[in-house]
Amino acid sequence: MARAAKPWLAPAATFCLALGLYLLTLQPDISWANNGGDGGELIAAAVTLGLPHPPGYPTYVWLGKLFSLLPLLPIARLFHLFSALLAAASAATVTATMGNRNMPTAVLAGLLVATAPLVWGQAVIAEVYTLNLLVVSLWLYWWWRRPQASGWLGFWAGLSLTTHLTSLLLVPLTFWRVPRAQWGRLGGAILLGLTPYLTVPWLGRPESMISWGEPQTISGFASLISGRLYQHQVLALPPAEWLLRLSAWWPILLAHGILLGWFLLPWVWRQTPPENRPPILALSLAGLAYLGYAFLYDSADAIVFALPAIPLLSIPLTTVWQRWPRAAWMLPLLAVTLNFSYPPIKGQSVEPNNLRAVTVPILDKLPADTLVTTPGDPTIFTLWYFQLAEKQRPDLIIVDQNLFGFDWYRARLQRHYPELRGLGVNDWPAFLAANETERAVCAIALASDQPLFCPNLSDVAP
Repeated sequence: MARAAKPWLAPAATFCLALGLYLLTLQPDISWANNGGDGGELIAAAVTLGLPHPPGYPTYVWLGKLFSLLPLLPIARLFHLFSALLAAASAATVTATMGNRNMPTAVLAGLLVATAPLVWGQAVIAEVYTLNLLVVSLWLYWWWRRPQASGWLGFWAGLSLTTHLTSLLLVPLTFWRVPRAQWGRLGGAILLGLTPYLTVPWLGRPESMISWGEPQTISGFASLISGRLYQHQVLALPPAEWLLRLSAWWPILLAHGILLGWFLLPWVWRQTPPENRPPILALSLAGLAYLGYAFLYDSADAIVFALPAIPLLSIPLTTVWQRWPRAAWMLPLLAVTLNFSYPPIKGQSVEPNNLRAVTVPILDKLPADTLVTTPGDPTIFTLWYFQLAEKQRPDLIIVDQNLFGFDWYRARLQRHYPELRGLGVNDWPAFLAANETERAVCAIALASDQPLFCPNLSDVAP
């Protein structure tokens, strides 16, 4: 009599296989690859227990701080490893969601998530999206397999909102899956999952070098955790740009379609028994909602918002691939081929390929106490990484031109650098003029052909 496979075996196999692939392609150092320009800020915020850009990502900050205590250098590579572990755990969770009745099918489901180009691209850089992917996958496990455990289901739904606000799309599905009699318990569990947001005012304390807004006030707290700064970009892509975006995204969406079979959703619906159709339809609609939200979000890196659609759609679509198991097992191999031919996975970027080689020599040649200006992210985020996470050139005063327009930013600069002049009003030229007589002033723009410009210092070569 054959023994039943141990329930942990398939998820463990998925985790190890996925992590092995990620380790082979892990970014070696600080990088902007795969839309990872926020990585420097996120690392610096986690190391210093600060507050990164809205909505603050408190769960990432606290977990990242714990992970940063491990003795691995450079710190950036440690955080890339953090992302890889989270992504591998997400794939393993999808495998566990499929159950242990058909181990090959369960492992296949997890590997299709792990090797999807979008997932793989985020798994090798420091970003928040793999943490969100893991929490969404955990939510999916309880939603699909154990919806009667409303406490756990609600907790993961709430916690997912602390990892990315797009998880609001999961809230209606969460309540739909649970009997109305348990909604009170479910709501309490969601609130419990939201508790990391209670630490936002402390993370944004006055002495923190990285903090957005004024989270100690009710209005500032609400503005930050709701992402008000970026709300004008939601569903705001001009129709004139739809075709351009579709042409840019088509290769990636096509790769996902080949691997996950999204184009087979109507066929899945017809083949599903009537009693199983409601949850299949719910997951399919949620996945498509993520895709639609990402497509209409007016930002160059919006495609990463579609990441949670991959595990959501993997559940109904695995029922397709299990009908052709031999052909299905070729899909992860195809995914590996696609990823190694997909430029961002190799770390290629339109930005500097080796940020350390570009940035450190610039920082080393600056005079002591230089006022360094930046043109916005990702340059400011990269400099925060080197100064706050690696503690290079703590004497430099770094001021970002884009952030300068916010009253809270100038007030924070004044608290940290009381010697600076011209912070009372939003007047950038006046600010530079007021301080250039007291110290050297240099502009750093890492994505520019001239990354260093010091107009009043002839001995500092660009």
